[in-house]
Amino acid sequence: MVVQAHRSDVLIIGGGIHGAALLWECASRGLNATLLEQGDFCCATSANSMKIIHGGVRYLQDFDLTRLRAAAAERRALLRIAPHLVVPLTCVIPLGKGLLQNRLVTGVAFGLYDFLTCDRNRGLDPLRRIGTCQILSREELLEYVPWLRDSAPASGALWQDAQGWNTERLVLAFVLSAVSAGARAYNYVRAERLLTEGKRTCGVEARDVLDGAKYTFSSSVVVDCRGPWQAHVWSSQGTAQSFHFARAYNLLLKRRLADVAFGVRAPARGGEVPSRLLFCVPWREGSILGTWYDRHQQDPDALALTSTEVDRALAQFNEALPGLELNRSEVAGTHVGLLPCEAAQNRAGEPVLWKRHRILSGAEAVGLDGLVVVQGVKYTTARLVAEETVSSHVAACLARKPPPSRTSEQPLYGGDIADLQAWQRQIMDRYENQYGKAVLERLMRNHGSRTQSILDYAARDSSLGACVPGLQDTLQAEVAYVLDHECPRTLPDVIFRRLGLGSLEPPPLEAIEHCGRVMAHRLEWDAQRLRAEIENTLSSFEERGARNQMTDIDWGRAL
Repeated sequence: MVVQAHRSDVLIIGGGIHGAALLWECASRGLNATLLEQGDFCCATSANSMKIIHGGVRYLQDFDLTRLRAAAAERRALLRIAPHLVVPLTCVIPLGKGLLQNRLVTGVAFGLYDFLTCDRNRGLDPLRRIGTCQILSREELLEYVPWLRDSAPASGALWQDAQGWNTERLVLAFVLSAVSAGARAYNYVRAERLLTEGKRTCGVEARDVLDGAKYTFSSSVVVDCRGPWQAHVWSSQGTAQSFHFARAYNLLLKRRLADVAFGVRAPARGGEVPSRLLFCVPWREGSILGTWYDRHQQDPDALALTSTEVDRALAQFNEALPGLELNRSEVAGTHVGLLPCEAAQNRAGEPVLWKRHRILSGAEAVGLDGLVVVQGVKYTTARLVAEETVSSHVAACLARKPPPSRTSEQPLYGGDIADLQAWQRQIMDRYENQYGKAVLERLMRNHGSRTQSILDYAARDSSLGACVPGLQDTLQAEVAYVLDHECPRTLPDVIFRRLGLGSLEPPPLEAIEHCGRVMAHRLEWDAQRLRAEIENTLSSFEERGARNQMTDIDWGRAL
């Protein structure tokens, strides 16, 4: 049986950063919007990145000042609307004696960048402000990154960008902000077929991938934000838009190599891996190394790296910094995602990534009116892409102009904090003796202003004031809160994308089991479903490349 769902002004397919930002953009501007995501929100490419919110300094080399200004403005917007989830990040690279690496040339470029981004801190909390660029002496550079000593840098360059502390929760913040404004968001609902009336799209036929229920969603406009998964919908119309995608991947290290992000020129490895500038970014207690790219023409769900590919990438980074001597035991996992690229390759045989997003009308994409196709390229600029999509394409389809955008200024879910330092001090003064510093810092980083609501859970039920078994910084109240307010439907949703556990190393089995039992009780799972959810969670760690890190888990007992 097919159930007729509600009608919307705008129906969005895809719950990554671009779909989530678009849902909030629509809801905040008075449009009735619905989002469908075939997995969990932010479960694919948007979760797998270097976690850097780029401010555009790299665009100086192409003198692309328009793109630079847009990136810096969007970095500022994210620091303002989600100050708990986005923080300043110091970056350094060594300079050499070549023209493009000359400290004089770099100094002039940095001066231009500081001038072009002179408004970079407008409206930001003092704790989230971005500093000016600097030229470092060799000695100053090595104070930041001693590992660069053997590469004999002549000097260094320093600038500040920003980092998404928890990129999954940032996507979720967009979704929950939209829902609180009246939008609807469904995870694990796959759009399977576009519905049409003549040559106009009027909705989609969808299926719940967990229980098999079928639905039809009607809308005036359909916006497809699914990236490489878009072809599935288009092929059902007998038409396909030709896009190409590159597989981008990073390595996650358990070791923290530096407290700043640093770049290093990695040598080519025969004909297999060309020379490239690689970055090491501090993240949680470890590091992210990357990014490597190759052409991907297979199923978008088939992205896993082989052991050979991991070893090859690790060897290239070791060649760039031989003093590191990184080995496989330090690799906690991988991040892999797909990015749009050109059909042609560069001289090294690598994919050429798109520099700008593309928004296509349905008539241009598949010959249908009422359809908009969005292909984003950068996590940082997703909000801007959403604003453009609504202001131009959605407005044209609806034949009416929505109110002006406010999303660059309006705080996201958890981001309504007037004074970060005063708020942090207030939370610590009131609760540190009761819960400890680690618990409170974790809550404030992940949940922002919702921290008080979680602590209120613990105040009402003293059992929720204890930590999850096996963990020292995660309250049981946090588990209860995300189950009540953040619509997880599977155990991996809770473990990975609501609580952010196991980002570098898997949590203890007892912690996974506890979360599973609480979820089973609230969602009325039977023992078979609970067992399957725990098995799926453990398998997810294995898929992320963390199987060799799980030697302490009794797999027989777990499964």
